[in-house]
Amino acid sequence: MKKNKIPLFKQIIRKKLLDNKMRNLCIIIAVVLTTLLFTTAFSSVFYFKNSIQSAELENAGWVAHGAVRDVTDEQYKLMKQSRVISDISYYTHLGYMEEADQTAVVEMQYCEDTMASWMYYDIVEGQMPENENEIVVSTQFLENKGLTFKKGMKLELQYSINANVQSSEFIICGVYDCLATSSMVAFISESFLNNNLDELDGEIFLDSALGQKVVEVMFPNTVHMEQYMKQFLEESSAEQNDWILNEAYLSVADLKADVIFAFICVLLLIILCGYFIIYNIYYISVMQDTRFYGSLVTLGFCEKEIRLIIRSMTNLLCAIAIPIGLLVGFIVSMSFLPQILATYGTDVTNTLPNPLIFVFSALFSYFTVLISSRKPIDLAVKISPIEAKNYVDVKKTQNSKNKKSRKAYRLYVMAWKNVMNERKKAIMICCSLSLCII
Repeated sequence: MKKNKIPLFKQIIRKKLLDNKMRNLCIIIAVVLTTLLFTTAFSSVFYFKNSIQSAELENAGWVAHGAVRDVTDEQYKLMKQSRVISDISYYTHLGYMEEADQTAVVEMQYCEDTMASWMYYDIVEGQMPENENEIVVSTQFLENKGLTFKKGMKLELQYSINANVQSSEFIICGVYDCLATSSMVAFISESFLNNNLDELDGEIFLDSALGQKVVEVMFPNTVHMEQYMKQFLEESSAEQNDWILNEAYLSVADLKADVIFAFICVLLLIILCGYFIIYNIYYISVMQDTRFYGSLVTLGFCEKEIRLIIRSMTNLLCAIAIPIGLLVGFIVSMSFLPQILATYGTDVTNTLPNPLIFVFSALFSYFTVLISSRKPIDLAVKISPIEAKNYVDVKKTQNSKNKKSRKAYRLYVMAWKNVMNERKKAIMICCSLSLCII
């Protein structure tokens, strides 16, 4: 393309866009709706997968990506310096509660705030222990005693450390709600832990987990957790330690085949729906501008240049329509979609959708526009000046004859003949309407 034609191209594009405002509005609305459908579809999968993952994590009782057992203080110092992880925390086992009214095993442990949150032990009232005689228990633990939490309340509690039962007065400094899938834990202060471990120095540990530090870590992502864990252990000189990965992330890493198949079918349906709508608009547009494109050929424009003009107009309309569709899709995804999915039993957390949702929605929408406009554009660039001059948007059928009967002039007969004159156009319109209903 010659550089001196660029201003002419811009002038033609600007004039065509201004002269056909209603037609362009229809194209913009069609692309906006197509983008909205793609955004909603991708967001539904995002929320659905997140819902399954949340349920799996609650069932597992922890949200960290991996855990390492029996970690020494020296190893933990190296672990905190690792560049493989994004976060780290730990807890240390001390003993068990030995109250007569408890209905389940209650472990005593020192636990960092982050670790407690990762294990779904979020404090609902109060705070984690700081002083030696402070302790955090579950609301269910107090309910078994017929008590409710009050700040500063004191209780005489029995517990066992290394199979040695003893009792002390504790200040209940906080409580948490224990999930049905989690075991009860009583959280003690770090000073209480260290003092009791010092007293046991030199004794034989009857409790194999006594004083054992368990470290949990978060990696940058869940795609290569095993590789991350192995590198993390190597950097921390902990290759011989026992370690596990959170199975909840592994079980949801791949959606089931039937879910993927259903999602692909939905995407194809959206593409077809958008294809037929946009194709019809472009087809009608090309037919209405047949003489215009023929005149461009007469003026010396080649097929490549005519294609570039139409494609440039398409790109400009997409640049307007796709961001609007993404914005509307974002609003729908954040406002209405979680409520709709909740009615079907899908627990949706109020998290922002993954940015990749909007990237894929934009790409699929633009791809749909490209394939929808391809054939009408091919038709436009192949129009000869003679065909354009003689073009009339009505094709005579082989059996069209002048009929003098009164029946030939009835409205439904005339309408049917008009439809049958353009069978292909009629089929495309019927398909687009049918898909929109579906």
